[in-house]
Amino acid sequence: MIQIDGTFLYGKYKQKLLIATVVDSNSHVFPLAFAIVDEESQDSLGWFMACLRHHVTDKDNICVISDRHLCILLAMNNLQNG
Repeated sequence: MIQIDGTFLYGKYKQKLLIATVVDSNSHVFPLAFAIVDEESQDSLGWFMACLRHHVTDKDNICVISDRHLCILLAMNNLQNG
């Protein structure tokens, strides 16, 4: 089970932070991957998910938890992202 979300960066840098985390059996949260992107768009989230698929896991049927942001849903439904 992987949690994916994005948040705004403040201060000098105005980009977005995308992060994927997991929770282990002891309820500890671990970061899997993160990326700093210009915007939380279908393209940037698609790239992020393709990198997750390539570098973190290639298993099918991974459960992804998100806030159902439209860009996340569109990126997940795009077969090019893995």
